[in-house]
Amino acid sequence: MASVWDTVYGDGYYQLQVLLAKKCARGSGTCKEKRILDAEICLINNRSSKATRVGVAKDSTGNIYKIVFF
Repeated sequence: MASVWDTVYGDGYYQLQVLLAKKCARGSGTCKEKRILDAEICLINNRSSKATRVGVAKDSTGNIYKIVFF
């Protein structure tokens, strides 16, 4: 999913942020139309602020999603 992270958050984000994250989760699911959604969520530690949760997902048809937490 490295390319998905870089597509959503910019070149090098996966290497500079996701690989250094101490907590990450992965999951997948299937909808009624038999499409598969793979997702990753990480807790990213920022030096200037508190840690933030970010995530990305990609489905079996090639759509890419940004996961946002409020």
